Amino acid sequence: MKNNRAFLELLALGMDSSLAENLHTSGWTPPKLRQQSDWELLQLGIAPEIRQSLQFDEPPAIPINTLSDVLDASRGMCCICRLPNQTIVAHAIIPLAAGGNYSP
Repeated sequence: MKNNRAFLELLALGMDSSLAENLHTSGWTPPKLRQQSDWELLQLGIAPEIRQSLQFDEPPAIPINTLSDVLDASRGMCCICRLPNQTIVAHAIIPLAAGGNYSP
């Protein structure tokens, strides 16, 4: 599932891998989520900043190809702890506000 585009799009929105996998397994995709009300998104466990991105149809912050490359290179594990089967949150190592970017 790690290379499934819908799963990667959910991760790229800022969801942790556990929530993204649960939503994807339940048939949720970003377009379907965008059609839901804020209340419905809240009930699905989606954080406020991600709900806002969905509601305003903002594109994912992390390019899907970059995210896919990073997950492949790290074998789907956290780049820091390297423990398998742990929840992953995709983000910039150096915060964007401090001059970071989303390069692999």
